[in-house]
Amino acid sequence: MGRIQKVFFWLAVVVLFYTLFGFFAAPAIVKAVLVKKLPEALHREVAIEKIRINPYVLSASVEGFRLDEKDGQGEFVAFERLDVNLAGASLFKRALMIQSVSLREPAINFSRLDDQTFSFSDLLADQTTDEPQPETESKPFLFSINNIEIDGGAIRYQDIPRRVDHVVADLTLAIPSISNLPSDIEVFVEPAFSAVIDGTPFSIDGETKPFADSLATEIDLHINGINIPHYLAYIPNPTGLTIASAWLDVDTQLNYIAQPTTRLALTGTVTLRELEVVDDEGNSYLRLPQLRVLLADSDLLAKEVRLSELVIDAPQVDLVRLQDEQILPFALLASPEAGSPPGAGEVDTDEHPAAEPLKLTIERLRLNDGELIFKDQALETPATVAISQLAVAVDALSTVPDSVAEVSWSLTLNRAGQLSGKGTFVLDPLQVKNELDIKNLELADFQPYISEYSHVLVDRGAYSLQGELSFDAGEAEFPDLLFAGQTAIQGLRTRDSQSGDALIQWSELLVNRIRVAYHPLELSVAEISLHDLDAQVLIREGGTLNLATLARTAAEQDASGERPAEEPGEAAPPANISLEKFSLHNGKVVFQDRSIQPAYAADFDRLSGSVTGLSSQPGSRASVEFDGRLDQAPVTLSGATNLLSDELFVDLEVDFKNFNLSPLSPYSGKYIGNRIDRGMLHLDLHYQIRGTQLESTNRVLLDQFTLGERVESPDATSLPVGLAIALLKNRRGEITLDIPVRGELDDPEFRLGGVIVQVLVNLLTRAATSPFSLLAALIPEGKDIQFIPFAAGSAEVTQEGAESLEVLAEVLYDRPGLRLDIAGRADAEHDRRAIAEQSLMRLVKLEKLRKARALREDEDQYKDVELSEEEYSEYLPAAYARFIEAVPKEEQTVAAELEAADADQELSLMEDFLLKHIKVEDQDLRLLALERANTVRGSLVASEKVEPERLFIIEPRLAAAGRDDEKQTLVELQIR
Repeated sequence: MGRIQKVFFWLAVVVLFYTLFGFFAAPAIVKAVLVKKLPEALHREVAIEKIRINPYVLSASVEGFRLDEKDGQGEFVAFERLDVNLAGASLFKRALMIQSVSLREPAINFSRLDDQTFSFSDLLADQTTDEPQPETESKPFLFSINNIEIDGGAIRYQDIPRRVDHVVADLTLAIPSISNLPSDIEVFVEPAFSAVIDGTPFSIDGETKPFADSLATEIDLHINGINIPHYLAYIPNPTGLTIASAWLDVDTQLNYIAQPTTRLALTGTVTLRELEVVDDEGNSYLRLPQLRVLLADSDLLAKEVRLSELVIDAPQVDLVRLQDEQILPFALLASPEAGSPPGAGEVDTDEHPAAEPLKLTIERLRLNDGELIFKDQALETPATVAISQLAVAVDALSTVPDSVAEVSWSLTLNRAGQLSGKGTFVLDPLQVKNELDIKNLELADFQPYISEYSHVLVDRGAYSLQGELSFDAGEAEFPDLLFAGQTAIQGLRTRDSQSGDALIQWSELLVNRIRVAYHPLELSVAEISLHDLDAQVLIREGGTLNLATLARTAAEQDASGERPAEEPGEAAPPANISLEKFSLHNGKVVFQDRSIQPAYAADFDRLSGSVTGLSSQPGSRASVEFDGRLDQAPVTLSGATNLLSDELFVDLEVDFKNFNLSPLSPYSGKYIGNRIDRGMLHLDLHYQIRGTQLESTNRVLLDQFTLGERVESPDATSLPVGLAIALLKNRRGEITLDIPVRGELDDPEFRLGGVIVQVLVNLLTRAATSPFSLLAALIPEGKDIQFIPFAAGSAEVTQEGAESLEVLAEVLYDRPGLRLDIAGRADAEHDRRAIAEQSLMRLVKLEKLRKARALREDEDQYKDVELSEEEYSEYLPAAYARFIEAVPKEEQTVAAELEAADADQELSLMEDFLLKHIKVEDQDLRLLALERANTVRGSLVASEKVEPERLFIIEPRLAAAGRDDEKQTLVELQIR
């Protein structure tokens, strides 16, 4: 056999051996080794049905592989067939080059055990080592793998503690090529993956350059219907809230490039469907049919996220405020301290500089048909506030500083109220400009909140507001807050919830051109206009005023305990408040007093007027003009005021005329004891207040005021009201009172009403105790006319007395209701001596008549006799001689004195003797007093101003001798 033949022979032998070994021996050997060695290494049984090797095409396949669980209960890893086809070029290029890799129906089964380990944890433990591996520099291992396929794969994960199974089915993976050969680095790897995960289709495809410097990658992720609650079991949930349902759809594209500039971009659509959040008891707080996010080109590494669209469809939110004022579901969230590690929240700015903030931009945000139900159980009467048809549209919303977003919104509140707005919004720094429009907001819907602070029951009333609200946080200490617009409350009708009585109602309250600014507070209003006011002022049976009991007491508001006291803060700068005009149109106030029987009622209607120019600026003055009718009687109020400045100023006049007093009989019957038969009241009031100083004049005119029948009342005064009326009422039937009042308003004991009442009581008291002093106060001259003086021993009116009687006649004429008692008086000392002197003079004049032989029987003849001093000295001894004849001898002691006296002494002794022994009886004094009384009465009657039937002479009074007071030679007048 030649050399060539030998070569071919041995070559044939080698080929035959290679063929036989490759096709038959090698598969058996590999299978035997794997079946023996794998169980030893993995501690699990291994089964392989068949291994095929084709040494000529460098391909191998494994069929029916199964790796059991450690305990032999079921499969751990298995596959139907694995095909690997090695490229022959790998022998020459010193690289692993595989033409194709195909894995069919792979299956993996594993579980999490009760001890929180996995069924494969032992495999991981066996491979751990404490010895660090030395780092060595080596050339990269070159490879090129093509046509990678996984088909029909399945993964089953069993979570035994949670009794949950997760299944990945229909898993497929296709990678046309992946290589780090220099010639293939810039070639895209295009993987495609799909599976059904727990029933949810999931797919990823894209392209990447994993070994190029650019690492350019594009991944398309498609997920349809991820059941989020199915996976939340693996996320700690310290709250009391649970996501009962939620489905997530993802259709996104991720792009990454490392050079020349590193960039990670994300685009696509993410949709959250059928979200519902509940608590442990199954109460639902959030229901969201769909939330769709359309991702624009974003650079995630640069913290720039752009959303081309964010759409929230028909969200439903339920909030509940509990009695302890916590709000569900927020109260179910864990507090930040509960899950924070020690030191959480403490930031070391030196070691941890502030991270660059996320730049989020939402080009288009829409919230459609939202609904919010707020149930407030913290109130005495639980309340429900419902927001429906909530729509929000925001364009160009961004966290980039100074980015301006366009915003519009609208909602329906409690089925009737319509709220809407549009404007701009800036997140950094926070700025808001919004045109607000609120219509038909029913106040009755907020009754539970009103009842927390008052006893006002709102039957109806619609609130509206239109205006522009702007807010600018800026960099100042206090933000800028400004509102400009108008507001109104229409069709208001309220009642007192304690009694059910009507309270206040009006057709419309308009507040126009409002401007409010914050810090310092500025409030300016062009006009407040109130139309058709109808107010009910009621004094209840117990004497309480309905308006005084409308506010709930602190105990009623918070029965659980005291509210914490607020710490005093820095004093705010003074507010600047102005109101150009307040106007009232066709107002009405109905007053009822049920505390008195019979009840009293009065209507104050046709109220109209205005206050113009009200301001808190010092020195400003607002003009006041109001008019109306009180029970048909016209009332006007005019003047100037400044109620808003630090120093109060009031200068007001009230003119009130022709008020009929007879309806006030319930009050007169109770406090006076008589009904009012008739009468008209006129008031002219003027009040001035500067700071705390009050000065007022109260001019009161009662016309034809007449008391009627008597009423028994334990509260009636015992003072002589009738007498006071008679004293005060003139002939025209008028009673005029001028009551000035002055005082300090900051004096706690000063009460304007109390001062006026005290003045009236003083009038009645003076009428009872000193009526003439009251009359004197009413007389312009202030003259005291209670006593008419007379000369001693005389009944003729003196000049002074005549003047007093003239004034008295005018007073009685002007007050026809007065009756006068006239009491004459006589003085036992002065009048007695004066009468004795008159008797002495009569005796002397009679002696003159006897000497002239002209004496007649006329007793008054002597009155016409004139007697000089010489004649008096001439006829006195004769009168003495005639008088002493009738004096007993034992009383004639003066005779001895006369013998020793000279002529002048003799006359004096005679005169003293006669005056001493002329008898003046008390009867003479009484007659003198009566004569004086008749003189006064006659003088008043003669004036023709006083009717005789109004004048009564009463028993005279005699004053005893030796009194130290003034002489009683007078007539005393008493009014009754």
